[in-house]
Amino acid sequence: MRRVPAEGPSCSAVARQATGAGAVVDLEPFSSAELEALFRGGEAEADFCETVLARAARGRGAADVALAEGLHALRQGDR
Repeated sequence: MRRVPAEGPSCSAVARQATGAGAVVDLEPFSSAELEALFRGGEAEADFCETVLARAARGRGAADVALAEGLHALRQGDR
């Protein structure tokens, strides 16, 4: 599993990693030091990162709900 180093790439690189071409990736949480290093340097970039990461989390949640609903339907014999 890839982690972004504390002195690592720009926020847009993190956004590309988080959204990653439809692949589901379970990312480990960032430490306080890593978050500070990523978001230091501009509020506009931090807002962009927050937006992209929130969208990725919503997409992951929607996929989890859809999977659970499908499994429930299979168990009930509806599908």
